[in-house]
Amino acid sequence: MLTLDELFNKLTTANGKKEILDEFNTIDVSNFRDGDNFFEKYGGGNYTIDRNTLPYAQRDYVGRIDVYLNLFDLLKEKSPDKFYQIHKGTPYCLLGWLFFDIGDYEQGLFYIDAAMSEDRRIDPKNWQDRPATQFLFLKQPSGASPIGIRIVNQIQKFIKQEIEDYQKQLGQTKNASNLLDNFIEKFVKPNIESFTHRTLVSALHIFVLEAHACSNLIKRRSVDRGSIEPFLSHLHKGSLLFESLLKEVYTSHSSSTLGTIFNDPFVQSDLKFKQPNLGKVGQTLDDLVRHVFPYLENNISDKHNQWFTIVIRLRNITSHSLLWPDVFNEEIYKKLYQQILFASFWVIEKKF
Repeated sequence: MLTLDELFNKLTTANGKKEILDEFNTIDVSNFRDGDNFFEKYGGGNYTIDRNTLPYAQRDYVGRIDVYLNLFDLLKEKSPDKFYQIHKGTPYCLLGWLFFDIGDYEQGLFYIDAAMSEDRRIDPKNWQDRPATQFLFLKQPSGASPIGIRIVNQIQKFIKQEIEDYQKQLGQTKNASNLLDNFIEKFVKPNIESFTHRTLVSALHIFVLEAHACSNLIKRRSVDRGSIEPFLSHLHKGSLLFESLLKEVYTSHSSSTLGTIFNDPFVQSDLKFKQPNLGKVGQTLDDLVRHVFPYLENNISDKHNQWFTIVIRLRNITSHSLLWPDVFNEEIYKKLYQQILFASFWVIEKKF
């Protein structure tokens, strides 16, 4: 494997680009190992030791990411057909882990999913045993880098904790590890060949990871506070995830709004949902936090009715403005985030 300095000289000079393209044009795209070997030589590589043990000056994530992106752009521009045909599962997977480790979870899972698509194309029988798919299953990928192993452990830890909190709110004491296994077996795996379902699974993983990132933002912000856009955007994304989850279950509502879905008598009966009569209270973020939430917590015995009601309000509130008063602290933010997640868990538990 070339060093980052050597790769920079090749990817930024005419002679270097020619050398890469000449070698690329000799590759037999029907042999996926030729593609792996090519990207191992000219890719940015990955870490063989964990990030936390590296000195700050050696955490050259951006350089490694740029190598992959610049290499992809060069190959696609000069040989687009061959670029699409060559197996890119390994560089996509490594790129995904690198993005994960700098906190860009959306791009991380985008490239992990791209690796899954590549693996499925070249290995239709065993693609689910490869690192990218195992990663989405929250299993330790065979041959994974320390980054991949650490991130899987992190997601497992976060989701287990959320499942435990979900169970406590329902007054249940089931084993969280077993529930995590059920979550994977019932929700993640059965429709994994569908890219739309993988989008849902990926979105849920990202939603959990980003919640912890947003909590850290709240901890670290200035005494004068500041923008609440990251928190509103995250809650909006979560409410969209929940709405999409319902649309996968109730396919006749594929083009309906969340309010329309919950006004369907069949959906209400199927999910045992009875929406409390709140009038127009809770149409603003401030009202939702200061009035609706305490009322629901004190007066609604069926927790899923509380979760659904809050999600419906959040979907509307976060869709129409960024100009709400700042009501966020760590406790309030966690409560709002968990309303969306627990509503999603309820649907997954009952419908998958």
